[in-house]
Amino acid sequence: MQRVDRAWRDKGLATKMQSIERADGRTLHRVGSAGRDVDPIQFNATTGRMSINVQSLCGTGNIDDFTDDSGS
Repeated sequence: MQRVDRAWRDKGLATKMQSIERADGRTLHRVGSAGRDVDPIQFNATTGRMSINVQSLCGTGNIDDFTDDSGS
């Protein structure tokens, strides 16, 4: 969590870190964007899994322009 937080801060993103005890007893560690500089982005991790959630505005264009189908 500290590495993600540091990497995002190094890029100029204001962040907020949290640790929350879940109902199953595991601790959910979370780092996310703070402030209004960007749309919400959040990295979550427990001892068993991790996820990243990003919210963005819709844009124009073709989604295929943003994907690499070359297999590399």
